[in-house]
Amino acid sequence: NQLNKNSIINAQGIDISNHAIQIGLKKYKKNKISVQDICQENFKIDKKFDTILVLGVFWLVFENFKKFYKNLKKIKKKETEIIFCINFPKDNNIFKDRIKNEHDLLLFLKKYFKIVSCLRYENLNFNKKEFKKSNDFLIIVAKFK
Repeated sequence: NQLNKNSIINAQGIDISNHAIQIGLKKYKKNKISVQDICQENFKIDKKFDTILVLGVFWLVFENFKKFYKNLKKIKKKETEIIFCINFPKDNNIFKDRIKNEHDLLLFLKKYFKIVSCLRYENLNFNKKEFKKSNDFLIIVAKFK
């Protein structure tokens, strides 16, 4: 729980789920956590951030990405980095008509951001003398254009 241990870090979290916020309030006691929907017109945080983490919610904001992006710009500083952690579904049945693969995903993000780096993470489990992929995702570091 590095956010609580490091006195230099001043983190703030938001989530649309009240249940997730309750868990976060217990786990990250010294950080500000609130229930908000970043894709809404009335999104407001009176703070600007050096780094913005978008962890596991890309597919949830995809339909409203322009509003999501607009609201992210409200809370960024001049040199803010944004770090996406995006799980790419194995069955790819979410938005396969618009993003068919990881390449399409990067092309989509390049419309809004300058991609600094991209790392593909694969979690491999060793089972009965063979490796099986249990999940994979992309970690993308980007800057606002």
